Amino acid sequence: MKREYDVIVVGAGAAGLYGALQFPENVSVLLISKRELPLSNSSLAQGGVAAVLDKSHDNFKLHIADTLIAGKYKNNLAAIEVLVSEGPQDVLKLKEMGVAFDLDASGKMMMTLEAGHSRHRIVHHKDSTGRAMLIFLRIHFFILSKRQIMDSLQA
Repeated sequence: MKREYDVIVVGAGAAGLYGALQFPENVSVLLISKRELPLSNSSLAQGGVAAVLDKSHDNFKLHIADTLIAGKYKNNLAAIEVLVSEGPQDVLKLKEMGVAFDLDASGKMMMTLEAGHSRHRIVHHKDSTGRAMLIFLRIHFFILSKRQIMDSLQA
């Protein structure tokens, strides 16, 4: 196994895998997981991903306000603004990667309302959104030749 990498990502859940995939293919990336790859909190996530995809009924200001209220205003506003503004493009990228978000009869992603949200903005895959996302994130991660993973490691 290679001993030098351009980037080391600690955590092989959805955030770690998605983050590792943001680097160009010529960047060598090592993904480290403390457990076997299929075991992560992301794989247990049943709900969905919140994103403002229907701007005729929702907007970034409402999503930010909902997030602040849910966090009792102890959240980092700058972080919320990034998550809310970049969320829609990330959800669409996940869909392009093959994540099978539930669709309505017209082929549009279905959005539901979940706790803490004032608008229907949660896209989902049945009751196993996290698992569905991880399947395709792992596929894309392993397709790239300069990517490696080490699992069952403790820091």
